[in-house]
Amino acid sequence: MVKKTLFLILKIAIVIFILAVIAVTIYILKIYSDYRANRELIFNKIEDFSKSLGKYTETDITLGLDDEEIIRKYPSKFLDRSGKVIAQYTSNKHKLVPLKELPYYLPKGFLLAEDHKFYHHNGFNYERLILAFFRNIVTMGKSGGASTISQQLAKILFTKHERKLSRKVYELFCTLELESKFTKNELLQIYLNSIYMGHGTYGVEDASNFYFGKSASQLTIAEAALFIGMNRSPEYYSPIKDKKRAKYIQEVILNKFASEGFITKEDTEFESNRFWIRFSQNGVTGNQSFWKTDINKSAYITEYIRQILNKEFEYSKVTQGGLIVQTSIDLEKQLLAENIIKNGVKEIADNIISYVEKNKISGYSESDLSDLEATLVSVDFENGDVLALVGGKGYSFGNQLNRAAYSYRQIGSAMKPFIYSIALMDGLNGKEINPFTKFKDEVVTYKVNGKNYAPKNYSASHQYGDMVTLGDALKRSLNTIAVQVFNQMDIKNFVHFLRDITFQDENSKRIPEVLSLSLGTAELSALELAAAYTMFPREGTPIYPEMIKKISDIYGNVYYDSARENNSNFNFIKPKRFNPDKKYLSPQITYEMIEMLGGVFQRDGTAYWAAQRANYAGNDYGKSGTTQDYRDGWFAGFNEREVVTVWVGKDDNKTILLPSESNAALIWCRYMKESMVRDGRKIPIPSDMILKSICKDSGMLSTNKCPNRQEFYFYIESTVPAKCYIHPEDDVIGQDLW
Repeated sequence: MVKKTLFLILKIAIVIFILAVIAVTIYILKIYSDYRANRELIFNKIEDFSKSLGKYTETDITLGLDDEEIIRKYPSKFLDRSGKVIAQYTSNKHKLVPLKELPYYLPKGFLLAEDHKFYHHNGFNYERLILAFFRNIVTMGKSGGASTISQQLAKILFTKHERKLSRKVYELFCTLELESKFTKNELLQIYLNSIYMGHGTYGVEDASNFYFGKSASQLTIAEAALFIGMNRSPEYYSPIKDKKRAKYIQEVILNKFASEGFITKEDTEFESNRFWIRFSQNGVTGNQSFWKTDINKSAYITEYIRQILNKEFEYSKVTQGGLIVQTSIDLEKQLLAENIIKNGVKEIADNIISYVEKNKISGYSESDLSDLEATLVSVDFENGDVLALVGGKGYSFGNQLNRAAYSYRQIGSAMKPFIYSIALMDGLNGKEINPFTKFKDEVVTYKVNGKNYAPKNYSASHQYGDMVTLGDALKRSLNTIAVQVFNQMDIKNFVHFLRDITFQDENSKRIPEVLSLSLGTAELSALELAAAYTMFPREGTPIYPEMIKKISDIYGNVYYDSARENNSNFNFIKPKRFNPDKKYLSPQITYEMIEMLGGVFQRDGTAYWAAQRANYAGNDYGKSGTTQDYRDGWFAGFNEREVVTVWVGKDDNKTILLPSESNAALIWCRYMKESMVRDGRKIPIPSDMILKSICKDSGMLSTNKCPNRQEFYFYIESTVPAKCYIHPEDDVIGQDLW
């Protein structure tokens, strides 16, 4: 009985086994049938890709992606105000590099980390497979696989990365086919040019350009080590997303290099330290658009817009979502400004070196000027359109910071027009003042927090003691007068005023409530300073500078429109505190200030030399700004169309030795000269203004005897200067000029 039972069990087991074998065979044959159906199409694509290597520097073949997936990707475009393309992202093409052009440690490192017996197996490392099998039993499937490079390539090319048995079987057929059709070097070459390296990049050449701004043939051993480590999980170990994790995986690979004798243990530390110092200095901030575009006429603008889009869209949507971004940028002005900044920085550096040599200044050499930079912002003050925004002397992977928007530096004497405007508006200690009210130019000692504060004028040879008009103090940028005036004002109220006109949050700490604020210790960006200066040609109402006018896509979806009152997307583009109707100064006071700012370009004004040097004769208005120890040079001003601000300085905040008149003002004048089209437009004179003739010598109403005169519009209800006593005459001229 027992024997019969055992025999029956055996027969059942045999039947089950046979059925299982048949089922497995059918299952494998079905997978093989699917594989055969796709095999020719896929291998033709691989062969075309392989042939591209060595012949072309880029390809639109992206292995591992279906044609259907590729078709659904549309490059995004950024347009200037007239519809010209500023930038267009690439959707499919990526760069290629032949195996022979790579540094030896890159392919060898991949083999060391991924498949050290690559040249000695037929696509499968059976020893690793067995070890991986037992490790996964112990760890309940969490140990990972033992795929060779051939298997990884098969997974990239033929499967969808599903964690299924069918995928493994399918991968087996693919691996065998790959090994039979290509040499080992060809397989390695295809692999290195098709692996995903994070942030939308495929292949080591694409990734090298993306992360480091250079070809993979130029990768250092530390850079190569990082790429090899990132291959395990590109986004997780990305140096853009997490430097700590990236540094860890890089050190793991470098230590492998050391154990194999590629480099010494000491070299691993040196290479790692050198890499991270350079990486930090280069300022790589992530998802760089510079190397992912077919067209990129202004990388500063492209990256500025991308960063805004990236706040609400994924990277793939930004680059390949068919977005159309209409901007306020005037591409001709933008390119002109970039060129002027580039050439201007070089000239300024040469001037600084000449000054150093002439004055025999020690400890300052040409190498100290490697981080000398400049920015420029141009805003149409009628509507707030940003026409040009230049973030530095040239955008590159080593120079990506957009200083015009994101660097905050003390503005120096560019502060004085705001102080004098409030003084003209509100008076001082209950007394009205006008642009020709006189103050004594003298050094005064103030008590600030128990300490003496005695600001002086910049020129060491300056002669003190004269009585100086407010307009002349602005023209010559006299610190003594600015501090005297500011000391008689409500500093707290002034700080609130300055925060408002620069559109800062009321809790911003970049505008300190201190007496030295009168000399420009507020830290602003060039874009913020431009916003504040729009207040003058706009009769006391500043306007928020705006670059993005509309964001839509090829499907007709509109995500943002500046003309709409409410936008569900990108509602952060305009600040909540933006009030387009609030007047901070009366039109009459702002016009008086405009006239005072015009004096800066006249003889003895701080922009006179720069205007002469640039051969610029525009009747414009502006103010220079030089901070303590000549760390920053500023010029902010406007004409009848635009407000333009320029900053010059060093990223390390060290001295540039020369005042703004010889750097920022010079760039400003050159941009205005080359970019402006004069059509007779003028800033309108407000109502209730009266034209008076002023004696330049006394700053009082001129008489027939006054030899030097100037005409000046005053608010009809304000106190005007008295009659000139230096050149007495019976009649005062100009009393009834309108």
